[in-house]
Order: sequence, then structure tokens, then C-alpha cells
Amino acid sequence: WDFARYSKQYRTVLRGPEQLYAYRQFLFRRRGKYRPFWLPNYEANMRCKSAGFISSVMLIESDQYKQLADQRKHIAIKSNNTWTAHTITASALVSATTVQLTIMPALNKEASTVQLISYLGLHRLDADSVDLSYQGAGLIEVSVPILEIGV
Repeated sequence: WDFARYSKQYRTVLRGPEQLYAYRQFLFRRRGKYRPFWLPNYEANMRCKSAGFISSVMLIESDQYKQLADQRKHIAIKSNNTWTAHTITASALVSATTVQLTIMPALNKEASTVQLISYLGLHRLDADSVDLSYQGAGLIEVSVPILEIGV
């Protein structure tokens, strides 16, 4: 299938009423099934090869990027424990093991601070219900079905 949709459970463990309130606000902003949102897959889909300061051009390991994932244009970069969303505007094979990506907006960070580069998928909530499981000691486990609707 060209446009297969993957349903999965988005599970989160919350600690305390502040995190529960912030998660509740996140769910309200999604407006049930009607508002799509971008979510990283939290996997190391690309490995950064750049050194020094990265602005809008970065080098990554090829890892068959040009053959398999050139159609995925949205990525999330975790740097200093903070996620930022970027769009790949151009990619070019520089050598057999290196791909050069041009991203928007510019990252403007040192390459040594990049922790993870993941693909972003466009998701929406798959149901209008949320399961909260109170574990005790201020821990709450939340399970929400989500559906990937695009890349």
C-alpha cells in the first residue's frame, strides 16, 4: 500500500498533577480526531556526521537515505534534551557514505549537542477516549490510540 495507516497506542507515564494537567491541555488542543499533529518516532533514523556549528546545512551518514527515505521531508532533532521540528528542503549525495541535507528552519547549534534525529509522522487521535490508570505514589499511566496519517 502506498498510504498505509498505522494505528498504535501512545503510552505515557505522568508524574504528579502538573504533568497530568499539561497532558490534558495537549489532548484538548488536538480536539479529538479532527486536528492532526506531528510526532517523532523516537528512533535514530539519521546519524549526524557534521562537526562544528550547524546552521541550515548538515551532513548525515547515507545509510541508504537516498534510496529509502528521500520522500520523508519532516524530521525532529533532539538537541540539549529539546526537540525541534524541521523540513528537509534539499538532499544531495556528497560521497558514498555521506548525504548533505538542507533544513528549514536552521538548527543553529553545535553538532556535538545533537542527540537524536527522528522522522516526524503526521498523526491524529484514533478515538475520543483516553484510558488513565492511577498507579499510586503520584504516577499515572495514560494510553491513547493514535493513527499515522502521513509522512
